[in-house]
Amino acid sequence: MGPPVTGTITISGRFFDMAEEGGHDEETASHKPRGDWLFLEIESCQGLAKADAFGGSDSFVIIRAKNPNFDIDKEVCRTSVVEDSLDPIWYDDCYELPPPEDKNGFELKESIFQLEVWDSDPIKVGDFLGKCDFKGSVFSKSADLQTFTFDLDGGELNHNPPAVYNKSQYEAQGLKVPQPNPTRRSRGATDHEKDLETSNAAAFLSIGVIMAYIFLGVIAFGFVFEDWPVIDCMYYAVLTFTTVGYGDFALESDDWASQLFNSFYAILGISIIGWALNVIGQKMVQEQVKALAAANKKASRPVVDSALEPNENDTEEQIEAKLVKKLEKEVAGKAEATRQRWAKIKKNVWPILLMFTIGSVVFGFLEEWSVIQSFYWCVITSLSIGYGDFAPSKAESRLLAVLFIPVSVAIVSGSIGGIVNIFIEEEIKRANAKLLSRELTVEDLDEINKDGGEGVDRLEFVEFMLKAMQKVDQSLLNQLHAQFDKIDEDSSGVLQKDDLELAAKKKLALRRKLKLASRKVGSTVIFTKMGSGRTTVMKALAAKTNSSATIGVEKGRTPNVGNDKAVKN
Repeated sequence: MGPPVTGTITISGRFFDMAEEGGHDEETASHKPRGDWLFLEIESCQGLAKADAFGGSDSFVIIRAKNPNFDIDKEVCRTSVVEDSLDPIWYDDCYELPPPEDKNGFELKESIFQLEVWDSDPIKVGDFLGKCDFKGSVFSKSADLQTFTFDLDGGELNHNPPAVYNKSQYEAQGLKVPQPNPTRRSRGATDHEKDLETSNAAAFLSIGVIMAYIFLGVIAFGFVFEDWPVIDCMYYAVLTFTTVGYGDFALESDDWASQLFNSFYAILGISIIGWALNVIGQKMVQEQVKALAAANKKASRPVVDSALEPNENDTEEQIEAKLVKKLEKEVAGKAEATRQRWAKIKKNVWPILLMFTIGSVVFGFLEEWSVIQSFYWCVITSLSIGYGDFAPSKAESRLLAVLFIPVSVAIVSGSIGGIVNIFIEEEIKRANAKLLSRELTVEDLDEINKDGGEGVDRLEFVEFMLKAMQKVDQSLLNQLHAQFDKIDEDSSGVLQKDDLELAAKKKLALRRKLKLASRKVGSTVIFTKMGSGRTTVMKALAAKTNSSATIGVEKGRTPNVGNDKAVKN
């Protein structure tokens, strides 16, 4: 946890009653007015950055409903607060404050609400910043939420309360951990995949590297350090670079040279061959990667259907009809997303099951293992664990293992990574959808308009949104801006044909200067000393020029070229 800090946090906002106001945005509008539900809208949360000892804040607000008469203590809302402001990014129905469940009936306005502010610092420890209790009866008819001020002292930051608030326990209850507002979080440098790793040439190169590594093992352990058969050498090499290591094979000689070579051989295998297996695995799940890219592209499309958005000219019946259609569309979209998720999971699960089935049948038959034993061996091998309790003992099994082990490790690891990517991409899509559907605030305009202009143009808005959606980072934008400025010869801010023509002329002039400079350099006589004190002309390129030159060479003297001054080496 962070060191003690002091500061002041101010939270302001309001509650409103659905029976009084109805829906206030596209999400809450889909709910029918009901008098027993209150809705929370937090407008700002100031001072959090100062309260965070590490210079940034991943703070979040928790609303708890308590009623001692019914023994109720329930968390009903949680949302994120980032960098001195809180833009509501609601998770599911987080903005609703429903009455806690009770068989005897329960009035929401009779409960006591407790507003808590927490901070999750970079070392992933939740720090309690402050709280304030208030009665639900204060907000009976759309009353404004009072402004609460939390005065922090150092002691409050040095403990975790008994309630379940750490990340692992929070996720264990099936709840979502709040994420920072993407519009307030700058992104680090993005690691772009190299084109070589996704090309066919990379796959063939990877296979070639693996074969070369195995061949090196055959030479070293079959003819230099050990006297193993070729199959055993290949088998040992595969066990080494896949880190399976059953323990059934090890160096037999105690020679220091063989041990030293094997050490570097293992390091070489894990580093180089590890990269090669990654490329092969990525090629084998290329279809899944394309599917994820398509899903990400689809998530970037506009999520707001203007035809379903109510406007001031609509009647109450038209507004109600639009809201019903919009709700139906959202339900259908969630169902389709669920179907696509399971389809993607199946595409990644089938390769794993196929490798386990083939390995269990083939190696179980060759080694005379039971079904459970062969399946156990396949799982432990494909995950590159290799306990050593089961290992191929026959020559034909080891020869087949040379092919099966690297392929199974690559496919299983790639498929597991593909399954993980499915859920990561869904989180990205949800964040993008929320970002595209949210309204632009005054704080957003100030963030975009850093140059202090009169307003925000289309380019500034697009760049801001791309950074917020983590599709580009600022360093890439700076490089693109620099490239534009380089092409824009007249610094007009607009690229025209004249700019390209002027750039071409400058390149042509530069080439002429370089060519002329190379001729002048070639006209210089280069001397070097050879032997004991004798000076010999190595090159005399002065003949390339039209001027005549007289070259004299004598022992102990520096030759003169024409009437020019002597050129010393």
